[in-house]
Amino acid sequence: MLTVIVFLILGVTGALLLFHFQPIFGDCPPAAPNTTYVPAATCNSAFNSVSSINNQVNWGFLIRNIHYQASNAMVLLAVMHMFYQYFAGRYKLRYEILWVTGIILGVVTIIEAYTGYDLIFNIRGQLAINIGQTLTYYTPVLGANLARFHNPDHYAGNNVHSSSEEPRLGHSSGVSNYWHDPDSRWALSCGSRRAL
Repeated sequence: MLTVIVFLILGVTGALLLFHFQPIFGDCPPAAPNTTYVPAATCNSAFNSVSSINNQVNWGFLIRNIHYQASNAMVLLAVMHMFYQYFAGRYKLRYEILWVTGIILGVVTIIEAYTGYDLIFNIRGQLAINIGQTLTYYTPVLGANLARFHNPDHYAGNNVHSSSEEPRLGHSSGVSNYWHDPDSRWALSCGSRRAL
């Protein structure tokens, strides 16, 4: 029952945040050598809209924090429920279908938490995206082919047949400016792009 209440809180706060959030990364030009990185006005509209929600929308910081904490609570409650069901033996005998649907809903909950975390597209979100890409690439059997299918620009030039090959991550978008240019890393951590 508590998970349903948290789910409803997530729905209401998510709908309120949706009015002000723009899930657009935008056009981020690369940083010039030996200069401080100054992002363009169109660069990372997603981050700018979250910053606007925090600083300009009435009660926006509160709604966003409630949404964030409810998301964490939803994942925690789902995992706790799974452990309870497992150790109580509720997956046996006539409850197999409930166990399978619960596992599917648990996986969906974790995927939604991961994608919601990445939507902000701040530094932590970019790091989570790179970790997700790397985990996908190194997944046995289908991982490398799935990563290549999902984002072929990141693996351009790689003959992807097995998970023993090294991926070339972060070379097709503005994210690569942060990961591969120390000047933009410094400017993003010290300037207007600090993690929210």
